[in-house]
Amino acid sequence: MEYKFVKQKNYSDCGIAISTMIINYLQKKNLTIEQIKFDNNIPEGELSFYNIESLLTTYKIQFKSYFCNIKDFLEIKIVEPLIIKIKNKDLEDHFIVVYKKNKKSFLIADPIENDLKEISIEEFIKLYDGYFGVAKKLDNIKFKNNCLSNVFTLFFTKINIIIYYFILSIFLNCIILITSSFLKVFSFNVAIDDINNQKLIFFGFALLFLFQIILNYIMSKILLVLKNDIAKKIVEIYIDKILKMDIEKYQTLSKEEWIKKIAYINKVISLTAQIFLVLPTQSVLFILALSIIGYMSKTILFLLLVENVLSVFFSYVFNLWIKDKKIKSTNDDLKFSVLFREIIEANFEIKTKSLQNHFERKFLNSYQTNIQNDNDIFRVESLNSFLLSVVSKFFYILIFYISSLLITKQELTFTQLLFYVTTSTYIYGFTSLVFNFTLSKEDNKIAIKQINFLFEKTLKKEVKLNLEKINSIECKKVYKYKNETKVISDINYKFMTNTFIFGKSGSGKTSLLQLFSGNINNYEGELFFNDIEFKKINPNSLKEKILYIGQYDFLFTGSVWANIQQFQNQIDLELFKKYQLFEILANNNIDINKRVIENGANLSKGQRQIINFISTFFTKKDLYLIDEPLSNVDRNTAYYLLDTFLKIKKNSLVIMTDHNPLYQNFFENRMEI
Repeated sequence: MEYKFVKQKNYSDCGIAISTMIINYLQKKNLTIEQIKFDNNIPEGELSFYNIESLLTTYKIQFKSYFCNIKDFLEIKIVEPLIIKIKNKDLEDHFIVVYKKNKKSFLIADPIENDLKEISIEEFIKLYDGYFGVAKKLDNIKFKNNCLSNVFTLFFTKINIIIYYFILSIFLNCIILITSSFLKVFSFNVAIDDINNQKLIFFGFALLFLFQIILNYIMSKILLVLKNDIAKKIVEIYIDKILKMDIEKYQTLSKEEWIKKIAYINKVISLTAQIFLVLPTQSVLFILALSIIGYMSKTILFLLLVENVLSVFFSYVFNLWIKDKKIKSTNDDLKFSVLFREIIEANFEIKTKSLQNHFERKFLNSYQTNIQNDNDIFRVESLNSFLLSVVSKFFYILIFYISSLLITKQELTFTQLLFYVTTSTYIYGFTSLVFNFTLSKEDNKIAIKQINFLFEKTLKKEVKLNLEKINSIECKKVYKYKNETKVISDINYKFMTNTFIFGKSGSGKTSLLQLFSGNINNYEGELFFNDIEFKKINPNSLKEKILYIGQYDFLFTGSVWANIQQFQNQIDLELFKKYQLFEILANNNIDINKRVIENGANLSKGQRQIINFISTFFTKKDLYLIDEPLSNVDRNTAYYLLDTFLKIKKNSLVIMTDHNPLYQNFFENRMEI
């Protein structure tokens, strides 16, 4: 088996580099650091053993880490590649891969070096830090990209229009072949002194050219209608997936990445249309044109084929060269978008904290990186374009030179050469399409990978129970981790009446409420609703009965009144008046007709919390999870609103967290975590 080596790209790429080597070695792949980063959404920063284990698991590789002294380590027989944590020359943590142990040396891959190398056992002892990990392949991995076929299946829902498109393409190809003979017919008849015949020829070809233009327009219009219709269907799938997605899975990507997937959807739709509709119609014309040229002259046909094979080869080579550059460009572009959004959203804080210089420098560096990426890609694409042009012009001149010799030998006529000149336009149109596919291969792969999740097959779900009403929640040894951080620790409690949860910042109060909301599935221990295990309950049935309100819940674009209604709740105006909610709004300078913009950017934090909290009064849920909902509201108003809320929701279970200990007086039970 070939030992793999990957050089790290920058200071913090060590963990990714050694992971890439292990994946390539065990799975017999040739992935790059940029591919691994992009496919797994890995942020900047060094990886720990835990991160490496999680990453390798994705590629069906088991990784276990150990600690032992150097004496015991030297007794280990190396069968699978090992990842060793060492100290580099700056005495900082660093990783290397050990592939093989010889009598007096180790074969290692140090990503900071340029290749594999052997080091003596004495050198290794100086580097060894006590920690190592063993990597073992569990199964082969297959990268499945069924995205294009799934999109094409959606195209087939419009089979009648597609058939119509292909029928029109047959007529169009016939007209193109006929009109390609215009120069040939003209040159043959120009010497004949027959004005009427020439007029008839010009009129006939003019009609054919007109039909060609009309058919081209109709087919382009059909293609546009098809693409728009399919785009609408896929966007509907996309929005549905986002809104029903597990919250933790959703949070693995930035807002910019979710937004950019819309562009990827459009790109994949265009690619599918090109491959399954445009390419077949143009390939028919391409084959017919080559057949006619082959009939005229096998020599010219041979030269055309050699030219196109060379051009495709160059495009393929340049695609390999440009692949990493395009992945890096995509990653850096996303980072730039995230940074720019941060500057826009935190504009006030940046100014008040005098951080302008820091963010300006950071922004310009990121922008310069994007420019450099564009320049790198441009250089490769320009060189590819230059070589293709050289090949094209060389063969163009060569074909005409050979043709002149063939004409001299009367093996080719001048009118046949004119036919080649006309049809060559369509031949080169087809080959240009193929070249573009080849050179854009990495862009297309990125787009396909980004929307593959839309077509993932879901396992057949077992029948789950529906709850009539939530009466209790019970935790038995519940733990929750985010990466390596424990956010919920050993919770054992049964919630049967309204409960106030208090504790230090970071103790897991918010995480616990979010777990109860039914939107988080990954946890350890047992969680029961009405003595029924959470994982056995129909999640949709559960979520319909629960409302979670956080400290700064989102306010939607619309009026204050529409946000209180939550765009769907019927508000009892008598109840609104009875509990003096109009007065509460007025006393806090909240106009119910005021338009809310950008998540309440035109409101204070306290005003936003009041609007959000009042909106819960007019909902009907079994369980209310309220997380510091009034932390920025004056105490008298906050106490009044909470007291009123608890009276209105006396038949519901309410669990609240807050740092203000006085709130516990409103609750029957208290819990500290």
